Amino acid sequence: MSTILLLEDDESMRRLLGMVVGMAGHDVTEAADGEAAIALLTSGCKVDLVICDLMMWGMNGLRFLRWLRASPYSRTRVLVVTGMDTAEMRERALEAGADDVMPKPVKADALKARIAALLNPPAPA
Repeated sequence: MSTILLLEDDESMRRLLGMVVGMAGHDVTEAADGEAAIALLTSGCKVDLVICDLMMWGMNGLRFLRWLRASPYSRTRVLVVTGMDTAEMRERALEAGADDVMPKPVKADALKARIAALLNPPAPA
């Protein structure tokens, strides 16, 4: 079973994402902003995937991604889920270190499929 960190400042969205992730058989850890996520990671919380919003108070998702990619946790997979679904925002998220980006509102089946793909990438040919 994988552990997924939900980094989302909107509590209702965090609960909804948590339900979908939990129904897919994963453990859920939550953080409301980048600082809280960093505190969890640096305190020894092991996560296999981060689902990250971009627009948050405090440390936003882009700053968190840049921190993550420069940290000892740089190999952690990241799925950005954002309401800012523009080509420019997708590009900025990928440049900051996201492995994948999907728009809000999320569909449960699409989210589960993206999680599965990120946690189980195909073997190199």
